Amino acid sequence: MSLNEVHITNFRDLLQSSKQNFGDYLAIVTEDTQLTYREFIQQIEERAASFSKRKIVSNQLVLIEAEKDINTLINICSLMLLGAVAVPYNPKFTSTQRSVLLGNNIFNHHIQAQSVYPLSEKAHVLNASDSSQICNGIYTSGSTGTPKLAIHSLTNHIASATGSHSLIPIASSSRLLMSLPLFHIGGLALVFRALLSGASLWFHDKADDAEYLATNQITHISLVATQLRRLMERLKEKKYPLHIHAALVGGGPIPTELVNEAVQKGIPCYTTYGMTEMSSQIATNDLNNSIYVLPYRELKTSPDNEILVKGKVLFQGYLHNNKLELPTDEEGWFHTKDLGEFNNGTLKILGRLDNQFISGGENIQPESIETILLQQTSVKACCVVPVNDTQYGQRPFAFILSEQPMETVINDIKIFLEKNLPSYMRPIGYAPMPTSSDLKISRQELIKKAEQIHTGTAQDSL
Repeated sequence: MSLNEVHITNFRDLLQSSKQNFGDYLAIVTEDTQLTYREFIQQIEERAASFSKRKIVSNQLVLIEAEKDINTLINICSLMLLGAVAVPYNPKFTSTQRSVLLGNNIFNHHIQAQSVYPLSEKAHVLNASDSSQICNGIYTSGSTGTPKLAIHSLTNHIASATGSHSLIPIASSSRLLMSLPLFHIGGLALVFRALLSGASLWFHDKADDAEYLATNQITHISLVATQLRRLMERLKEKKYPLHIHAALVGGGPIPTELVNEAVQKGIPCYTTYGMTEMSSQIATNDLNNSIYVLPYRELKTSPDNEILVKGKVLFQGYLHNNKLELPTDEEGWFHTKDLGEFNNGTLKILGRLDNQFISGGENIQPESIETILLQQTSVKACCVVPVNDTQYGQRPFAFILSEQPMETVINDIKIFLEKNLPSYMRPIGYAPMPTSSDLKISRQELIKKAEQIHTGTAQDSL
């Protein structure tokens, strides 16, 4: 089935199309389970019937604890089959975060594993800006302030999958590594790509597990720069025979030399720029390193270098006070708050507008400092945040991930930065990068930690 020929009006149509075209093909693989598309869809239908008995109906918002497993996937698909709006959340949320979600009175039910807990009897009806079914909500990463709930329609996901397919095609023989969480837009995007193509989803936590990738002949992976670096290190230890057709790399700064190393080892790397509000991918570099704005997306930069986007993949809006609010300008452009340069077939991401801070009257974009820090081979990952300063207002502070002794790394960095950065851009303090179970570490959490270190209320500084 060609993705360009798919005409889907609701999620039931999509499941029936998948069953008809790929019924006997392998759909799901875990450590202890294998399901064909026919078996997978049957489980979705049975779960939907059980949810229906618990009075889950169309247009209700349902909160789901999203473990990285097949049960969560079946829960999400079952809700979409019923026409409900599935809202997965990170199972590692603290009790306080959970209480906020459960207490904001917008959700009708809360699902954990296969247990359904009623929250509100009032059905919240959402109407999409297009004629397709609204099917899910994804909480944004909340890099600044409180996370927002972005709502997507089925049309958004179909357009996203179809556009992605035009650059990185997948087929029923493809094996997609399901390492991204289902409470991230990237994880949900993989599900729709599989349903439309008949590819199989292989549930495994780590995209940098070279042995697993080789043994199971995984063809498509999605990962961030840190994971790609770890994969390269494991391939140096042992030459695993990989079968990767495409490695989609995103989620932050990606060193060019790292991508080049991966390509030399036979891993086709596609660096990508995307966001929740645009249903995952927006623009992706092809193997000639030219940026490719995917079909159903439009992209331009404003006079002040802010990236603006729109298209069929643009989400339905943020849910606020039980209403959808789509914050676009009069021409329909969504202002991303990302800064970039887009010309001559290249897109260079400069950083986040809301990450910028002022030090002694100078505008500082922390991502520009991070780019320089990553030129040091001993620096595996880094994040620069502002700390308050009585003389300059704010100064940069750097968190560093390295396998070498931190004192040695910091000394090398200081010598390097004296030659490559003006004094006002050089960090005034350093600390080891905290570990994180998420793909993206929270800048807001690092700002708090940096301030504690800077003021002497923490003991992690170097």
